[in-house]
Amino acid sequence: MNLESNTTVNELILPDERSWNVNLIRELFLPFEAQQIIEIPIPRTDQVDTLIWKKARDGVFKVKLAYHEIKAENQYQSRQPNTERIEEGMNGSPVCIRCWKDEEYEKHVLRDCEFAKKLWFGSPFNLRTENAVGERLESWIFGMLRQMQEKEKSLFGFLLNQLWRARNLLVFEGVSKPIDEELLRAMGA
Repeated sequence: MNLESNTTVNELILPDERSWNVNLIRELFLPFEAQQIIEIPIPRTDQVDTLIWKKARDGVFKVKLAYHEIKAENQYQSRQPNTERIEEGMNGSPVCIRCWKDEEYEKHVLRDCEFAKKLWFGSPFNLRTENAVGERLESWIFGMLRQMQEKEKSLFGFLLNQLWRARNLLVFEGVSKPIDEELLRAMGA
């Protein structure tokens, strides 16, 4: 079964039992999403929903306030991976939107994502980052830097920066560039 664009939450609830339709939820959503939904308590009695906007003191939506909130949030979010934004109650999915295989932590974006692995392997360093799985990102970075000459350290930093910029371009503008373009941009070509 697929979700239709007009599907509502009440279609995921067993009405007689006032509980989640766990089987349906697990069929429709990724495991971590299904678990998050199932953990939401369902009120035992019918309640009237009230639309409020939490950013306004009076709960009433105002375009001017929304504009300022969105602008501030976008500036803040561009510096955070999806998992941190979720933990802080912001919109989004914790899953990497490039590979859809793992949660998007800094370590995933900069080293463990398939895109990052290909970039590192295609770089002058010819790195195979699979060997570093499980190692903390900071340890991996410092370990790599200790082995490098000054010129190599700069390129390594540029590649890390380019991976983060490529992530932001995809997340905020929906633009994904080929790895060879990202490599050229990081190397200043």
